[in-house]
Amino acid sequence: KTKEMANRNVKFELTAVDRTKKAFNAVKGGLGGLSKGAVVATKALGGVGLSGAAVAGTLALLAKQSFDYIDTLGKTSAQLGVSVEFLQAFQIAAEEAGGSTEGANKSLLKFSKNIGEAGRGLKTQADLFKDLGVEIKDSNGKIKGTEELLLETADGINALGSSAEKNSALTNLFGRSGQQLFAIINQGGEAIDGLKEKMIELGIGIDADAVAGVERFNDTANILQRQMNNLKDNVFAAFIPILQTFVNQFTTM
Repeated sequence: KTKEMANRNVKFELTAVDRTKKAFNAVKGGLGGLSKGAVVATKALGGVGLSGAAVAGTLALLAKQSFDYIDTLGKTSAQLGVSVEFLQAFQIAAEEAGGSTEGANKSLLKFSKNIGEAGRGLKTQADLFKDLGVEIKDSNGKIKGTEELLLETADGINALGSSAEKNSALTNLFGRSGQQLFAIINQGGEAIDGLKEKMIELGIGIDADAVAGVERFNDTANILQRQMNNLKDNVFAAFIPILQTFVNQFTTM
C-alpha cells in the first residue's frame, strides 16, 4: 500500500508540474506574440520618434554651443536699448581697456537704469546728467536713446577737469565697473561712435540681421525638440496596454 500511495503521489506531482509547464508556455506564447507586435510597431513609429528626437537634440545642442553668445547679444542689446553693432564695439573696447564683456553689460545696464530714473524726475539721477551738461530729453520731451545719451555723456565726462571727477561720474552713472571704462569714455563721444565703424572694418562684428536670424533659429530649434519629444512620449505611452497585459498575466500565473 505504501508503495502504491507513493506512486500515486509521484504521478500527481508530475501531472501538476506538467500542467504548470503548459500554462507557463501558454503565457510565454501569448507574451511572445505581444512582443513581436511591439517590435514591429516600434520600428514603424518609435524608430521615427527616437531618430527624430536624436536629430532635434543634436541640432539643439549644436545651436546652443554655437549660438548662445549671439542669442544673448541680441537679447542684451534689446534690453539696453542699443544697437547690436554698438554693443559689440563697446564690449570689445571694454576688453581692450582691461575690463570684460560682462562688466561692460552691467555698466550699460546701470547707465540705462539711471536714464530711466532721471526721466521719471528723480533728482539724484537727473543731477548726474545735468552736471555734465547732458539733456536727457529731446525737443519733443521724449527721453533720448541710450546710445545717443552715452555719447553725450562721454563728451561731458571728457570735459571734466580732473581724473577724480571723471572717476566719480563714471562710478555714479555706470556702477562699480564704471572706472574700468575710463579709457573708453574719456575719449569722448565721437571716438566711441567710431568704434562701430572700426569693428566692421576689421570684420570682427556680427550685424543685426545675422543676430536676428540666430535668435529665430534658436527659438525654432527649441520648438522642434519639444515636438519630437512629445511624439516619442506619445509612442511609448501607446504601449501601456501591452505592458499592463504582461503584468496582469504574470501576476495571475
